[in-house]
Amino acid sequence: MTSIIEQVDGYQIYGHRHGLTIFEQDFPEAAYELTRILNSFYIPKHLIVEGGGGLSGITQILKKALEDAGWDKRVIHEEYIIDGQSQTSDSHEIDHFKRYEDNQPGIGLEIEWNNKDPFYDRDLENFRKYHALSLISLGIIITRGESLQRELYNVFEQHFIANPNAIEEQIPRYKGLSAKVLRNPDNRTTIVAKHCYSSKYGTATTHWDKLIQKINRKVGDPCPLVLVGIGAERLV
Repeated sequence: MTSIIEQVDGYQIYGHRHGLTIFEQDFPEAAYELTRILNSFYIPKHLIVEGGGGLSGITQILKKALEDAGWDKRVIHEEYIIDGQSQTSDSHEIDHFKRYEDNQPGIGLEIEWNNKDPFYDRDLENFRKYHALSLISLGIIITRGESLQRELYNVFEQHFIANPNAIEEQIPRYKGLSAKVLRNPDNRTTIVAKHCYSSKYGTATTHWDKLIQKINRKVGDPCPLVLVGIGAERLV
């Protein structure tokens, strides 16, 4: 049976360790909230070209929608005490956390739009730890899906075709790009588009394939997970 969140067009959805079942049966309100947020979320193409970092306008759109629904940042303080003496302490953050019943585990959610892929290790390890401590029942990660990852190059190419002057603005920003263009001036649009795409959204950044690699290596186990990959259909 297809879950409610899987019915949203334009996303890859994957449940790990019964994550989807737990999400919809134990947290139906959360499932409807996130479904509503994903349904209303679209990415303006100009933000792809202008942004790219973890604090980009794209991240802020999702972040605000979640915060408006009560998914707020949560700071977790840890302290290790041995024989009554505090030995070490540490603090971690969950970017979005929500508890639906007092004194019961909640849900942790992280948005990884365009960080370096080791951020997945951090998120998954934190989810594992918080699940073991009964702070969360499951973790959710929202990231770039496979179809969006493929489409991003076309966004850059279309942008430079429509805005030739933008090509000249980009060339000085990247080392070695000027030499590539001089060697093959007839393909300057393709060269610049590929360079900008790989520099901002390369394979070492956070996207679906990298996340699934972590899951297959059992990073974060045994915490149940819901993974959400943003598809190319969400581009406008």
